[in-house]
Amino acid sequence: MDRSLPRASDLSQRARLSHASALADALTRLRDPCVRDLAWLLFAPRVLCATAFGSLLAPPVDEPATLVHALHALDIDPSPLHASLAPLTTRRVGHYAERLVHYALTHLSAYTLIAANLPLRVQKQTVGECDFLLEDPAGLRLHWELAVKCYLRVDVEDLADPLAALVGPALGDRLDIKLARLLEHQLPLTAREDYAALLPRGPWHAQMWVSGWLFDRFDHWRAHRAMDIDPRLARDVPTGFWTSVARWPELADAIGAHAWTRLPRLRWIAPLAEPDSTWCDAATLTQRIADAFPEHEPDAIAPTDTGRAGPADTVQHIDATPAAVRSRPRDDPFAIAAWKRDPDGRWRECARGFIVADDWENRARAFAASAGVSS
Repeated sequence: MDRSLPRASDLSQRARLSHASALADALTRLRDPCVRDLAWLLFAPRVLCATAFGSLLAPPVDEPATLVHALHALDIDPSPLHASLAPLTTRRVGHYAERLVHYALTHLSAYTLIAANLPLRVQKQTVGECDFLLEDPAGLRLHWELAVKCYLRVDVEDLADPLAALVGPALGDRLDIKLARLLEHQLPLTAREDYAALLPRGPWHAQMWVSGWLFDRFDHWRAHRAMDIDPRLARDVPTGFWTSVARWPELADAIGAHAWTRLPRLRWIAPLAEPDSTWCDAATLTQRIADAFPEHEPDAIAPTDTGRAGPADTVQHIDATPAAVRSRPRDDPFAIAAWKRDPDGRWRECARGFIVADDWENRARAFAASAGVSS
């Protein structure tokens, strides 16, 4: 594997790199998982559509060509990035992503980072926290809020907000809820006059950076585009699949992967360069899935014919309150990656997704339906 820096003769051509080609370059050449995650955050399509949100969306950190060269250098010696991540004591993807972006703003960009994770306290009560306060090269002061999420799509008709159909794998979040919190609480923090004394000198232009993956049920996967869900979603948002324990064998046969791996939480961001030491065949993964879902009974949950629910107010007569939906003792997300080996011997991650409990879909629909129906 060639791990040298790109030749100077390559840089003039890369000066015109698009973010898509920069991402393809990064995923082909970069090997360190953390550097790949950083590259993915910088180059991969964001979740929200620029046409819908305009200047509310954070712009790219820097020109792709400049970042590609810096990332290749970092991949050769990733120790500075690893050192910046060392203080992390959580497996939460969002905190990990914040540290990656913090590194990019500090070491790889022309922005000046003024503050990160700045808590705002009033009378000893924390009223909010600003993810990043920074200044762009033109002197504009920016307030960025970062969210990196995985949402699974379920079919529920007539939702008041179609984004409610995108739910977190552990049923602890929905995209409509997250977007509302960003727009109504997090972004306005730096615009409130009563908080001005708590902040560095402004004025601040608040923007959101929402990255992540959208996952569709396996039998719909690749047939839907994000725009089919809602025009507020980017056309080219990264996508994957989800399936139940009962239908996992069907998925395994259809994909025909040469190897499988279970993805720990901190590997949910970028596709991996190669399988880790836990890789296995489909039969072994089937056993690992059985171990992770001991309550699975193949005939206990009869799948629907189409996977589509009726109107949101008629879903399965399940208590749709968030507390009831999340009352299951354990919804530990089971993320997997599928691998194929190319003729030249290189491994390639060909798909990723989630295995969910057999009753998860009904509970997810109920959680989506709790958003209400359109009038």
